[in-house]
Amino acid sequence: MLPNQLKLSLVALACGLTACTTAGAQLNSSPPEELPFDTEEMVATEQPVTEPDEPAETTTSTTTIGADIAGPDFDVAVDGPTLTVTGQDGVWWFDVNGKAHLVVEPAIAADYDGNGGLVFQRAADGPIVRRTAEAEESSVVSPGAGETIELIGVALIGENNQVVYLRSAVGDASLERVSLDGDNPTTIATMARDGVAPRRLTLNDGYVSGVYLEGPGAGWVTVSSTSGSKLFGTATNQLGICADRAAGCAEVVTISSDGTEVYQVMISEQSGQWDLVVNDAADFSELSRIDLQRPVDGWHPTGIELIDGLVVVSRSANDDGTGDLPALVIDPVSEEITQLDRAGKAVAITG
Repeated sequence: MLPNQLKLSLVALACGLTACTTAGAQLNSSPPEELPFDTEEMVATEQPVTEPDEPAETTTSTTTIGADIAGPDFDVAVDGPTLTVTGQDGVWWFDVNGKAHLVVEPAIAADYDGNGGLVFQRAADGPIVRRTAEAEESSVVSPGAGETIELIGVALIGENNQVVYLRSAVGDASLERVSLDGDNPTTIATMARDGVAPRRLTLNDGYVSGVYLEGPGAGWVTVSSTSGSKLFGTATNQLGICADRAAGCAEVVTISSDGTEVYQVMISEQSGQWDLVVNDAADFSELSRIDLQRPVDGWHPTGIELIDGLVVVSRSANDDGTGDLPALVIDPVSEEITQLDRAGKAVAITG
């Protein structure tokens, strides 16, 4: 997630881009060889990137995944946060009025590069690439033999935007960053715990958070995206108790940009329901708890984002992240829950 004052427009893409970004965009009729983001002006004319000529009201996975998994059909979030949603039905941009605009076909992860372009990953076994505003595509970083890499996002580190990603091999994982041009890769921190890599990684300003869902190191951690220092997480004497996905254990977690609050989705020890829990980062006192109305054996969280006082929880039908569902949008003050009308993983655009 990259904090910028984004005032962007979307132009048509004729090439086979399979990614989007955390930058807001408006569909327009500019030449097809250009990237979909232009920082100069908003253009009202709408034109899709891919066929058909109008962004279709596509059938999302909510029609095929029943209420026993997806839970209640919440009201659609009409206005609020500006988001991109990446999923099996395509990549969509939600404007501030909640209207969805088709951007490109599906990708697994993407972020705005801060300069009118994209940083994205087409497939789990593929490289992370950048496509500039001049429609020039280049590899940022590739996995080595026996490795995978996972794009987490783009962060402003010092005075430069850098790509933050996880590099994994059997029994090993490291958090790394690299320039947008692929220069000067840096290892931020070793992330494997007893041979287990973190999952469901989130990036919020200077914080990278992830959960360990198995093994003696099961729990969660937040590290600095610059120094790699552990800043928050499961106490050492509590590590491993979450290996059986017990109540009170984080399934996904992030930290507020000022470092004062911790946001988790977890199973309630009292009710057995899945809650959004907000804690004070200083003493971990509970500030709020909201029942997310998840069915027993229902959906799984895939990400969590903070924007404009709202919390956005992305969901999937399966624990491995497959089976896209619409993200939930939660107001921690009013406890109101709404949902997006496109399925997939949501990423916030902050200004």
